Amino acid sequence: MKPMTIAPAVALVLLLCVSGCGSTDSGLNTGEGGMAYQLADLAARASSTLSGIGGPDDARGANHALLDVEAELDDLIKRSSDQSPEAQKELAIAAADALPGLENLAVKAMSLPGVAEAIGPTMKSILDKMAGLV
Repeated sequence: MKPMTIAPAVALVLLLCVSGCGSTDSGLNTGEGGMAYQLADLAARASSTLSGIGGPDDARGANHALLDVEAELDDLIKRSSDQSPEAQKELAIAAADALPGLENLAVKAMSLPGVAEAIGPTMKSILDKMAGLV
C-alpha cells in the first residue's frame, strides 16, 4: 500500500500549485488567504482525513473532521457569491483541479468494509458542493 502513503502528499503539492501559492495574483485574496488557497486547504484536509481511514472505527472519528470541512466549505461558497466573475472562475478552476484526487481517495476509503456507512453522506455532500463550484 505504498502508493496510498504518498497520495496525500502528491495531492497536497498539486493543490498548492493550482491554488496559486507563491503567485502575485491577488484576485482571490480575502483575509488570510485567497479563496482558491482556502479551497485547496479544505481539500487537503479532507484528503489527509480520508488517507487515515483504515476501517469503520477510524471512519466514525474521521466523519467529525469531514463535517468541519463541509461547514467551512459552506462558508466559502457563501462568500464566493460576492466575488468578481474572474475570482469565481479561479475558484472554479481550483475546485475542478481538486475534485479528481479527492474523489479517488473517497472511493478508496469507502471501499473498506463499514466505511461508506460512516462517511458516505458527508463525503457525497462535500464532493457535490465542490462540483457545484466548477
